[in-house]
Amino acid sequence: MISTITQGDNLAFVGSDPEHAPDGYYLACADGPAYELDADTTLSELRDETGQPTLLPKGSRVVDAIYYNKADGTTDWYYPYPAGDERGHVRIPSHMILGAGFELPAAIAPPLPKKRSKKWTANDAKREMVAKGAVMLPEATKDLLRDELDRRDE
Repeated sequence: MISTITQGDNLAFVGSDPEHAPDGYYLACADGPAYELDADTTLSELRDETGQPTLLPKGSRVVDAIYYNKADGTTDWYYPYPAGDERGHVRIPSHMILGAGFELPAAIAPPLPKKRSKKWTANDAKREMVAKGAVMLPEATKDLLRDELDRRDE
């Protein structure tokens, strides 16, 4: 699967962080094609189940990508890190990739209310996420990712 990944492909990969990957996976967008590491490498941006940086041997195949953040207060909305924000960059090892090349349609903002509230609402948050480029994870894709996680647990 990793050989077919190109820049702009959406990716899902195994995640064990209960806050950022509560469903068992992260989403990201490929920043280029896969490549082999030319030396043993510590991926400080990618932590294992114990919270330690991931160690990969020379020759491991990885793909550079930009994380999607899970939008607060929603189940299937994600938004990309801002351009240039290094916290959003990740190198994803091939063995962690659950799926690639799937569509993430743009999220649609709820309409503005006729009467503006002084309180910040969930719909205000959604409109803000859409302005940041929010996308939605389709239920069918989510099912495929769960199936792949289940298959790996067998």
